[in-house]
Amino acid sequence: MARRKQIVERNRQKKLERRRQRDRKSHGLAPIATMTRKMTERLELAYDLIQHRDYAKAEELLQKLDNRGTSYPQVVEALMFLYQTTKDHEKCCEAAKRLTILQPRDAEARLMYAQESMFRGHATIARLNYESFIERWPNHEHVTKVKHALEILVPETEARLKDFGFPLETGLEWLALHEESLSLLQSGDFVGCAAKCRELLAKIPTFASARNNLAIAYFQSGRAPDAVTVVEETRKLSPENRFAQATLAKLYFLTGRTADAQQLADQIVADPPTSQDPLVAALESLALLGRDEDVVVLAEDAGDDQIVDGDARAARHHFLAYAKCRLGDETAAKTHWKKCLKLNPHFPEARENLLDLESSDGHAPWACSFGNWIPKATIDDVFQKVSKEKQFLLARFPAVASLIPALLDRGDPLARELAVRLAKLDGSPSCCDALQKFALGSRGPDTMRLEALMFLKEAGAIDAGPHRVYNRGKWTDIQLLAAEISSETRESASSPKVLELMKDGTLAMQAGDYDFAETCYSEALAEEPDSRSAAYNLCTVWLRRDGEAGQQRAQRRLEELHREFPDYVFATIALAQFAGMAGEFQKARDLLAPIYRTPQLHISEAMALFTAAAQIALEERDWDGAERAYELLCEITDEGDPNLKMLRKRIDRVSQKGGLRGLFPKF
Repeated sequence: MARRKQIVERNRQKKLERRRQRDRKSHGLAPIATMTRKMTERLELAYDLIQHRDYAKAEELLQKLDNRGTSYPQVVEALMFLYQTTKDHEKCCEAAKRLTILQPRDAEARLMYAQESMFRGHATIARLNYESFIERWPNHEHVTKVKHALEILVPETEARLKDFGFPLETGLEWLALHEESLSLLQSGDFVGCAAKCRELLAKIPTFASARNNLAIAYFQSGRAPDAVTVVEETRKLSPENRFAQATLAKLYFLTGRTADAQQLADQIVADPPTSQDPLVAALESLALLGRDEDVVVLAEDAGDDQIVDGDARAARHHFLAYAKCRLGDETAAKTHWKKCLKLNPHFPEARENLLDLESSDGHAPWACSFGNWIPKATIDDVFQKVSKEKQFLLARFPAVASLIPALLDRGDPLARELAVRLAKLDGSPSCCDALQKFALGSRGPDTMRLEALMFLKEAGAIDAGPHRVYNRGKWTDIQLLAAEISSETRESASSPKVLELMKDGTLAMQAGDYDFAETCYSEALAEEPDSRSAAYNLCTVWLRRDGEAGQQRAQRRLEELHREFPDYVFATIALAQFAGMAGEFQKARDLLAPIYRTPQLHISEAMALFTAAAQIALEERDWDGAERAYELLCEITDEGDPNLKMLRKRIDRVSQKGGLRGLFPKF
């Protein structure tokens, strides 16, 4: 905003402030708290950000200003302007409503509230506010536009009165109350929504829409049994209510009554609903139940004459995209999610699924966010008790426990993360079974499934494998470590002379005197022909000193050593590294597999194993595998270990460049 415009805006705000204070005083109301100079400067900055289309920063700044325990009309007005600019009708409508309460004599706020209510489909609220506007400001410059809007809204609301069977004398009041409950439901004020619904049902006990909304509000506020009771009563009152049928199927599933939910889903599939709201509700219920093929059929059969509202059409495209993606057609899924966002740019699940697919995070697809599965009040209660008592607490929350397999299979990122955490904390056989199915399936991120696999191994629910897992877009065998890692010094059966020669050879190697080191190790072998350490270290000398010829010589000797002593870990690991360098990855895995099953490993053996595993994974361009091996190394050695630092640099360099050959160190 140019400096001159800033001055004009500041003067306008000061004039409005004086008028607001006079108005409140004349109505006997307490004066509104005055904004500080610093707050005013931040408000001007927010307007600058909006002008420069930095909407995210503007919203963050305004929300901080708004979150001070006092509602400042200037801040609410700026929020309204921001949301009007971004065409976020829901938030703009909420801000405009707040402004009409803070500034009852503000004609522009009343006009904006009516306009945004109309955009949201709340025709009755829009009509009543437009009529109030004309009555209070008959000479306003926008009266003509308001009258044109009423020419649309009056017949629309009268048609709704007729559809609901409401009497003319009280019908508009009831419809407005219904739309207010919908607005509260959409904004997440579930307690407020429930109160509005109960107020409405006190006037019209059989009003099915209010009963359905009350059930949703009860569920989201942590009163799931009450929600089920309300919908069951609704179906008794109106057996033909298809929205209640779909909602009850969802609630049965979310409260642990899976068989009842599937029975209702079968009825929905056999006789699909034909009107908009029941159709969308049915798509959501079928998606939550994991009935992907049924979602596709129902969504594709639904025509534009059945789903006329833009948001509902967007929802149809979202659920269709979700099911298509689950069935393997990612291209079609992306197309439908883009259509969804074209109809409703603020549809979060569509946007987030697309971002997840583009980033290859591995969570997509999911149909609903975690809040649609388990209300926040319920999950807070679960974790509060879990943190105190630790075990088998999911037995006290059977509905939550019953959802864990579904959350692992088709939940959003938060749902999967919490499901894994809950299952691990509970540790019961049923939770371990759910984790095992998840770990050995193809849904969800590779790292999360491998985390579950490691937990199952540590809990004794599975053995060390190998296990067939889906990793980096393909099925592969992964071997888990069975060994207990020990750092205790092992006693050597070698003679003092051999031990002295081995020590001298090691010191010579460290100093780069390979000839003397070779002499020491050769003499040790002469004294003790079966000394595996002497033979292995001699191979190391050849590798470091003699280039390609030394590598060939060392490999032949290591193969002999492996045949003579197949349980000698270091020779086996070295041969696996050679196989990895040659691109023989399966051979490398076969060589390392028995070591993973060894009951006990010395820490030096474990470090060699994990280092080799990381290097082989890098050769195979398996970045996740290299990271897993590196993390295991970090658990058993100090972070300052120079070999660990070298491996970290190698992983970073290779993963950034897409893979390099010949990265193995010279033993």
